Amino acid sequence: MISYKEIQKIAKTRLEDSKILCKKGRYSGAIYICGYANELALKAIICKKLKLRGIPNYSNEFKIIQDIKTHNLEYLLNLLSKLDKNISDEILINKKGDWNIILDWDPEQRYIPIDEKSQKQWKQEAKDLINSTSKILNYLWENL
Repeated sequence: MISYKEIQKIAKTRLEDSKILCKKGRYSGAIYICGYANELALKAIICKKLKLRGIPNYSNEFKIIQDIKTHNLEYLLNLLSKLDKNISDEILINKKGDWNIILDWDPEQRYIPIDEKSQKQWKQEAKDLINSTSKILNYLWENL
């Protein structure tokens, strides 16, 4: 199992990776990596709320907590909000704009052709996602 603290560290590192990619003009990569920062953070907090030692790192260990073996951020957020009602009020209502940006992420975006959007569109999307992720993850780490 990978401990909650280690997953938190990996999530923070992925967020930093996405910031670096964005600064280098690698916007689609920044978006892709940033989505995984959110996914890891949500999974770590769910494990913490369920009082598990950590997140399984092998598929056979996932049998214990099959519900979190998903890339669907909305599903993970809903699962987390069932475990802690304060999350429902604070995050889902008061931080709705940031979550709307985050929930638009999909791991299948890795297949979007780079030239499908303008550099300006990619750049804005990356900056918005990184900004929203930073706000939400800081809130989660401080309050859970």
